[in-house]
Amino acid sequence: MNTTTNLFSQSLDLSDNYIGSIYKSASLLCFDLYSFCESNVRIKHTNNDEFIVTEEVTGNELIYGVFDSMDEAIEMGEEVIRETD
Repeated sequence: MNTTTNLFSQSLDLSDNYIGSIYKSASLLCFDLYSFCESNVRIKHTNNDEFIVTEEVTGNELIYGVFDSMDEAIEMGEEVIRETD
């Protein structure tokens, strides 16, 4: 029998590969939240393994993109941070 589990269901802390760049700031039933150090940019890792790059700006959540991998999401998050500095 071949059973596959998605990345989210494995309850991994994906920030371990990006120490100093992001950290896991919340773990909820439907998503994990990763925050960039010293920034309002976040990555939501959903239970269907999407990585959504967001930023909280004056009470509004901006969405910069939805990605299939953490690497792609981090790349986008870093680009957002560079553009807003």
